[in-house]
Amino acid sequence: MADFIAKTASAIDGFINKHSQYVRPILGVVLAFLVWGVVAPVIRILANSFLIMFHQAEF
Repeated sequence: MADFIAKTASAIDGFINKHSQYVRPILGVVLAFLVWGVVAPVIRILANSFLIMFHQAEF
């Protein structure tokens, strides 16, 4: 399994190096969407819970 992962990673790396001028911007956009998709809800949840705690502490 580890060998398969290493081979796949190597193949992907080779593909990226061969087509870097096309692949890197696309990967950057995809990564940005993934990060935003993961980070934004977490920030929203944390902000909401913080606001709820803050409002409860007020009263």
